[in-house]
Amino acid sequence: MKKWVIAAVVYLLLVIAGYTMYDQFNDIDTDSHESDHSASVQVESQIS
Repeated sequence: MKKWVIAAVVYLLLVIAGYTMYDQFNDIDTDSHESDHSASVQVESQIS
């Protein structure tokens, strides 16, 4: 039972480390894309 607990913890650490590295190398600013998608503004103006 102790082996799978250690394996699960190591797996989670690898996943977290991999995501952290991915996030650092692919530093995409998601706020910059809001102006490209204005569908919600158009829908709101059509309703009112």
